[in-house]
Amino acid sequence: MDDINKPTTLAEIADVLGKSKRAIEILAIKSEWIYTLESESSKKRSYDLVVLPKDIQEKIVISRLNATLRLDDTTKAIITASNTPTDMERPAALDKAILDDKQRERDGSRRLILQFVRGFKGGLNKAIAALNSGYSAGTLHPDLIHAVKHCNDKSNAERIGKISARSVIRWQSEAKNNGHCIPKKTRVETRWQDVWWLPMLLACYRKPQKPQITEAYAEFKKDWAAQDFKEKLPSYATVHRRLNKVPVVVLEMGRSTGSEMAAMRPFIRRDWSGMSNEVWVGDGHTFKAKVRHPDHGQPFAPEVTVIIDAASRFMVGWAFSLSENQIAVSEALGKGMIKHGKPLIYYSDNGSGQTAKTIDCPAGGMLARMGVHHETGIPGNPQGRGIIEGLWDITTIAVAKTMPTFQGTGMDGDTIRKNTQAISRAKTKGEVPEFVPSWQQFIDDCEARFDWYNTQHQHSSLGGKTPSEVYHANFDERWACPLSEDETINLYRPFVERVPNRGEVRWINNVYFHQALAELPDKTTVRVAYDLNEANQVWVSDLQGRFICEAVWDGNKRAGMPVSLKDALKEKRINGMEKRGQAKIDIANAERGNVIDGEVLQRVPVIPSEPVEPLKRVVIEGDFNKQEPAEKQLSYQETQMFLQGG
Repeated sequence: MDDINKPTTLAEIADVLGKSKRAIEILAIKSEWIYTLESESSKKRSYDLVVLPKDIQEKIVISRLNATLRLDDTTKAIITASNTPTDMERPAALDKAILDDKQRERDGSRRLILQFVRGFKGGLNKAIAALNSGYSAGTLHPDLIHAVKHCNDKSNAERIGKISARSVIRWQSEAKNNGHCIPKKTRVETRWQDVWWLPMLLACYRKPQKPQITEAYAEFKKDWAAQDFKEKLPSYATVHRRLNKVPVVVLEMGRSTGSEMAAMRPFIRRDWSGMSNEVWVGDGHTFKAKVRHPDHGQPFAPEVTVIIDAASRFMVGWAFSLSENQIAVSEALGKGMIKHGKPLIYYSDNGSGQTAKTIDCPAGGMLARMGVHHETGIPGNPQGRGIIEGLWDITTIAVAKTMPTFQGTGMDGDTIRKNTQAISRAKTKGEVPEFVPSWQQFIDDCEARFDWYNTQHQHSSLGGKTPSEVYHANFDERWACPLSEDETINLYRPFVERVPNRGEVRWINNVYFHQALAELPDKTTVRVAYDLNEANQVWVSDLQGRFICEAVWDGNKRAGMPVSLKDALKEKRINGMEKRGQAKIDIANAERGNVIDGEVLQRVPVIPSEPVEPLKRVVIEGDFNKQEPAEKQLSYQETQMFLQGG
């Protein structure tokens, strides 16, 4: 900020205002601007910004702020390199000239003609006459014919093959004085960096709202009028043409941030080569098609979690879940470790499922207990995990495209709309359209695709080899880390710390009992290890990891059956869905007028006790026991619930 507010000079003021230095000097004298001299012997004046008129101060500050256009070092290097010819492309005397192909061709043609003239006996005029006649007759060497054809600045038909002595003398003078015969351009396009009004335009265009060029030009037009410039306002066509010359990485600054901006900047390619099981990379992906929910059967988009070996791109583990969560990540990691051993490093994003305490806790987290180091990427930078981000196109997305409910890029919009409407209509009837794939079909298709990828896909980054070939070829048995029997047993058993009371420990509203817990000293803290899928018992040890007992669910709990962690999470989600849905039902019934004594009459939802295929239709024609497609006789209680609105 000190550079922005530093004193200014007459030259800078003149450049910002677009006037001559002498005119600014006269204005300074008339306005009695206070100035200081750089030294006693120097006559160069400098002016503090505070002594200048406010409008001039603002223009100078804006000019300084936009001088660099916020280019970083990498972008500056790219722009400089793309506009700077090498020493081999230009003579030393050419300074900052940038040559094009036509200039190089004319320079070479003129040099060849001068070489011919120097070696021709008989003088300049006879040499030129020989060139013109030989070109017309076609008797010259092909190189000379090409040179005569392309030596003139204007290559119109009247001048081709007509070399004059005056032109050759000029070329000789240029070659002697400048070391080249390069013709001067009659029209040189101004670089975008040198357009003085471009920073003002970019200030209107580079906004997070991403305005269109027409919108930015309208604002630019107002700012131009407010500044009262004497210059003519650039036309929309001129503005559009200038913006097309600005590099995208500069043009999008302020319009794009985070991963969008990172996708435009130069990037560093990671070298993942190495031995198998050194680094595993994990990520989650929402499936791009709707399938039937494993519990209630309604269409939804599940989550797929995949773990790959970085060096070979081999898929070592995967899991299918209702949403991204620590259970899915633990399951995918666990499957990979049981089959292929432990990696040195696990690399993932910063998602809640990837960084939960179940996985990352230093005391009881799964990776900590396995001795696996966990590295996470920078938030908003998916390019850091591009090795797995590009995997989805040929695996899960390829599977989703084979399903009628595909909703990804490329799917016909009308088809998506029709399918969505069909699903919505069927949902109101308690049905599911036939075209929605089942949960088991989704799993089978994905696993078949994963197997194809591992064993048959010829990966370009692996030299055309399959991931399976590279993984097993680079697998070193000398430092492989297979899981021990204890690690395998406790792999899915993260733990929590609890204080037993009268032989009982509590976990997710379950009460577990063992006599050994009653014999511990008062207020003793223990570790309670649990299974993610089964809740009939927990494994209790002291804080040093010494096993104490296996506490069993004793029935002294709220539910009639034990609730596993998955069931508890599921119940929590269902309760939230019911609460939000019931509020809508209450409002609808109140509007309908179904109110008796201040209480809203509600329909009682019936939730099946076990996952079944949703009923397509219930026929009520005097016999309440007929239902399709499942042939199951309703009990008296179920029939009464149905009649009450279930």
